[in-house]
Formats: sequence, C-alpha cells, structure tokens
Amino acid sequence: MNRFRTLLSFPATVMIALFITHCSPEKEIVLPDLPSLTTDVSSLTVTRGGKTTFEVTIAAPGKFKELDATADKGTVTLSNIVGVGTESATATVTYTAPADAGTATIHVKAIDKSSQAVGKDIAVAVTQAPPIDVEAGDIEGEWGPYVTMNVKGNVTIPEGKTLVIHEGTTVVMNGEMLSFNVDGNFYSLGSEKYPNKFTVATEPATETDIYNHVWTGITGSQTAGDMVALYSNFFYTEGAALDFNSATGKFIMQHDTVQFTEGHGVHINQGDLLVTYNTFLYNGDIDDDGLRIENGATGDVAFNVFIGSKGNGAYSIGSNVNIYNNTAIECGGSFTVSDGGSGFVYNNMIVNCKSGVLFPNAPDNPDLTKTKAGYSLYFADNDDDVAGFYPANGSITKEDATLHDIVGEKDANDPKFVKRPTGVATLKPDYDLTIAADSPAVGKGTTNFVKNFENQTVGDVAYTAPAASTTIGATAKAPATTQ
Repeated sequence: MNRFRTLLSFPATVMIALFITHCSPEKEIVLPDLPSLTTDVSSLTVTRGGKTTFEVTIAAPGKFKELDATADKGTVTLSNIVGVGTESATATVTYTAPADAGTATIHVKAIDKSSQAVGKDIAVAVTQAPPIDVEAGDIEGEWGPYVTMNVKGNVTIPEGKTLVIHEGTTVVMNGEMLSFNVDGNFYSLGSEKYPNKFTVATEPATETDIYNHVWTGITGSQTAGDMVALYSNFFYTEGAALDFNSATGKFIMQHDTVQFTEGHGVHINQGDLLVTYNTFLYNGDIDDDGLRIENGATGDVAFNVFIGSKGNGAYSIGSNVNIYNNTAIECGGSFTVSDGGSGFVYNNMIVNCKSGVLFPNAPDNPDLTKTKAGYSLYFADNDDDVAGFYPANGSITKEDATLHDIVGEKDANDPKFVKRPTGVATLKPDYDLTIAADSPAVGKGTTNFVKNFENQTVGDVAYTAPAASTTIGATAKAPATTQ
C-alpha cells in the first residue's frame, strides 16, 4: 500500500517541477551603454561652393558598426573611417557648401552593433567669398566658382596657357580702358542658374553714363587657341566684348548676353565658330554690328536675338557662315553676306530694321552660287522700314518667288510677341519675344539645308549646332533684365 502511494506521487512531483520551471522569469537582456559622438567643431562657416572637413570621434561600448552623415543643403562624404567593430572609432566628414548663401545643417549619426544610435547636428553658415584682387600681368588656372575677381590692371593669358572661369563668377575690370588679352585659351563656363558676368567697377546709373567707364573687352590674338563663352554676360566695352583672331582655334558662344559695346558686339576674324542662343543688346556707336564675322571664318549662327544694333544684327564678310533662325529688332541693318562670302540665310525674323537681308551688288557681292536667302519674316510699323525690306543696293528682290518670304505693307505680319522692345537703349530692357501660337512665323520656315558643322569639339566637349526650326526667328523668351 505504501509502495502504491509512492508510485502515485512520482508523476505529480514531475508535473509540479515542470510547472515551477515553466513559470520561472526569463533572464533579463542587458544592453551596453549608448555610444557617444563628439566632433572637433560645433559649427562651420563655409563660402558658397566651398569645401571643408571635420573629425568625428565615437565611443561605443557595444562596438561601433557604422556612421552616417547627411545635410539639408550641400553634400557630405565620409572618409578615413577607423575602428569598425571596436569600442573606439574615428572618421573624417567632408562638407561641400551649396551655391547659394544662407544656412544649412549637417547631421552625423553613429550606430553600434546593438543598433543603438546617437546623433549630432552641426550648424553651417554659407557666406559669399570676399573679392579676390588680380594684379596686372599674366593669368592662368581657374577662377571661381561664385567669387568676384577684381582685375586691377591689364592682364594676358600667355600662349599655351589656359584660364577657366567657373559658374557664378563676376569679373570686375577696375580701371579705365583695361585690357583682357588672350594668347592662349579662354573658357568662361557659366551656367543657366549661375551665369558669369564681366563688367566695370562703376556701372552707369543712367543711360547717359553708359560709356563713361569702359574696358576693351576679351581680345584674342593670332596665337590664341580656343575661346569658349557659355552663359556669360558682357557689359560696357570700348571695342567688341569678344574679339577672336585665331585661324587654328575655335570660337564657341552660347547663351550669352552682350550689352552696350561701342564697337561690334562680337568680332570673329577667321577660325571655326558656333554662335547660338545669344542676346545682343544695343551694340555699336555709328554702324557697328551686333556680330561681325570675316576673313574666311566658317560656322553656324543660329537662334540669336539682336536688338538695337547700330549696324547689322550679323554681318558675314568673305566667310562661309549659315545664319538661320535669328531675330533682329530695331537694328540699322539685319543680316548681310558680302565679299565672296557664302552660306544659307534662312528662317530669320526682321522687325523694324532699316534694311532686310542684303547680298550687296558687285564688287562687294557674295558668291551667289553658294549663298541662298529666304523664308524671312518682315514686319515694320513705319513706311521707312518697309521701304528697306529689299535694299536697292542688293541682289535680293521682292519679286523673287523662290524666297518664300513673309512680307507685306506697314503693320502686316505682326509676329505677335508677348512684349516687343523699343529701339531706345535702356539699362533694364523689358521685353518677351515669345510668340503667339497663331503667329505668322509658325510653320513657315525650312529645314532643307545642311549646317556647316554638326558638332564642334573643344577639349573633350562637343558643342552641337542646333537643328533649324520651321518657326521663323529666335522665339525663346529673352531675359527681362540683364544688368
């Protein structure tokens, strides 16, 4: 009987033991202490587009795993990360400031192997760099970005040397009639958002002061290599803003503004060229042109706007140049090819100019076997300009039906700009050359001709000549304010 009770008690004992074991509390997991993060700076001051570094130190009882760094403005990179998997680590943070002045915040975060994290914010002030003085003499290398270069004397890029001017750079010619000479290579590489600017120290307050303080412009010699100006604005020169004279170099000009030049706006004397999407404003003293090309130059001129040139918008002398899809407004002339020159002069808009497309009669005539004109739109709001649509001293006549011109009497064929400029020079032009959908310029041009160059390669960059448009003229919106 006692043995039976003992046997009965054995399963109960096991069950009680199992119950006690099952109900015992789990062992508590103890995490290591949180990591800590320190930096050798508490805040930063960096110039626009500038770069700086700082060091980070991490103490991680739970063993350091990774580091992360971000910025709400600008960019951050990490380098020299030492100590992964240990309790002590270091790293270098490199910060590149944005192009605009203001404030920014850098956030740095350290994570240990237990996925515990700690972070720290670094306040950043992004400031404008102080002006940099440039003394008279030879120049080369790189200027900018986002700085003011204060040129205090005559300067020259030596033969075989190169100057690159990066976006957002202002070049101030601080002295009367200072020269900027190019015997080597010149590259002004602005951008749409941050164009470069070339001006004088004392900018005019009124239109009567425009030529009181001038400089000579960028002048290339016969030994010069290439000259490239992208998204660059040139003001107040005694001669041409850009003067190119190299038979072996290339001249590229795109998205620039050339305003208030006493001579031609731009002068190209030999060499290969591409001039597109530029605005020429109030160029010339007596009869100078917005763009003068001569002496065997070859290239394409397209989608430019010429306003208020005393002479032609573009004049090609003894050169092989296509002039297409440009607009000339309130100029002394419009588009002329002479002295054995050649090229297609197509799809151009001429508004209130003293003369239309001109191929002069002998002895100044172009090579008429290689020179064609047509698909022009003419508009004038006065009888004198209507009379000049087909100049009497040229070989192009209104009766030539092969021209396919759009032409009529006074006030006929209004291109329907949003806002047309006047011919009066102003420091702050106000116009918009966008045309209405029902403009007579739409669909009346031609694309049936060949460009001189599909691309022009300078260095490792290929600059493309734009395709012709059947919409006559340069219809993109022009800048409302250029100064």
